[in-house]
Amino acid sequence: MKIYIFRHGQTEFNRDSKFTGLANPKLTKTGLEDAKIVAERLKNKKIDVAFHTSLNRSKVTLKEVLKYHKECKHVFEDDRIIERDYGELNGKTHLQIVQKSGTKSYDSWHRSWDIRPPKGESFKDELKDDEVVITSDTIVWVNDEILGKPENRAEAIATLQKLSGTMHRVITAVTLQEKQRSTTFYEETEVYFKKLSDAEISFYIDNFKPFDKAGSYGIQEWIGYVGIEKINGCFYNVMGLPLFRLNQHLRALGIIEVK
Repeated sequence: MKIYIFRHGQTEFNRDSKFTGLANPKLTKTGLEDAKIVAERLKNKKIDVAFHTSLNRSKVTLKEVLKYHKECKHVFEDDRIIERDYGELNGKTHLQIVQKSGTKSYDSWHRSWDIRPPKGESFKDELKDDEVVITSDTIVWVNDEILGKPENRAEAIATLQKLSGTMHRVITAVTLQEKQRSTTFYEETEVYFKKLSDAEISFYIDNFKPFDKAGSYGIQEWIGYVGIEKINGCFYNVMGLPLFRLNQHLRALGIIEVK
């Protein structure tokens, strides 16, 4: 069994830097294009069962994906996957909250594990005693520079030109968050690119659209087959989640057990 998890595209609130929570803004034109990119990437996969929430952004994104999947006969609505409630912050811009309540309160309400925004929920409120949340983020590091996700085609081209013919490091940090315990680790992999031609870079970007990937590439895609000479370290870390180390930590913490 394979599970594909994807996020909705840009909403009006995302565009305007507003807290969303349980609010129901529509996708922007960019958000709809985001959804179409996800749909294109999944069109050759088989999807038997799909889930969405009651919110517009979730329904519209899934609708785009399922245009390619007539085989999917089971679609369920489940609001347990809606993000947490920001309470009085819902619909207000981040700048408004900073100006009214200060940076310290903003940071606490926005990112804290256990501090609730006014009349809202904390992350801890959402987690049950027998659950664990696995979060991760990946950066690409080359020549003392962090390369994130490209904003557009030109930036993606510039990023791959920086990686061409050199070694870079892919670093992924992972946190395992339980109700009363938190564990964080990181994994680092060295990746060696051959010298890429302008034609190879353009072909990859135009056909695979790596705008959601740090470093503007996916090692599991065409560019990985033709452009990467070797790696030192974990392949799955370059994809975004170091599965070997993750499994080791889950076993050590007693979260999973193989009998």
